[in-house]
Amino acid sequence: MHCTSLRYELSICAPRYVVEKSNDSFRRLRDLRDVVADGFSRDSNEYVTGRLRYDRAYQALRDAMRKDLGADA
Repeated sequence: MHCTSLRYELSICAPRYVVEKSNDSFRRLRDLRDVVADGFSRDSNEYVTGRLRYDRAYQALRDAMRKDLGADA
């Protein structure tokens, strides 16, 4: 539940481009959770593909947050 309230806070305080990346990262993490819940191992194509999608989405979120903070100058 704590994550949900933080997501709502982010949606109010962050620029839209950060919120969009945050939502995508959350969805990819949820997708990966579902793959694990379905019993796929870390060696399966489903897990590897899901993990790669999450890693890319999370990196995009970090990049957007750094841009917002001016840390990429």
